[in-house]
Amino acid sequence: MTHGFHQGVRTVWLQADDGSAAVAGGGTITVYGPRDLWAEAKEVEAEYAARGRPDTQSFGLTVTAHGQHLWLHAPTETIRAKSPREAAHP
Repeated sequence: MTHGFHQGVRTVWLQADDGSAAVAGGGTITVYGPRDLWAEAKEVEAEYAARGRPDTQSFGLTVTAHGQHLWLHAPTETIRAKSPREAAHP
């Protein structure tokens, strides 16, 4: 994700490795590719709000030989990422 101003309008660009993209600016949202990245971003924002909009210091990342795990408040409170299939079929 990146954001900035394009022709004087605040604009947000989202892009994924599978060719999906979304551009939002000036009251218009355009999505491309096999996934609706804007819907995915809205879902993430809703979950963030439901968790009380925690500050960045509340998050942690544990990395082991078996993978990496994002957590909130404590390593035992793992935030599971949705697979692309789950994201495409909520």
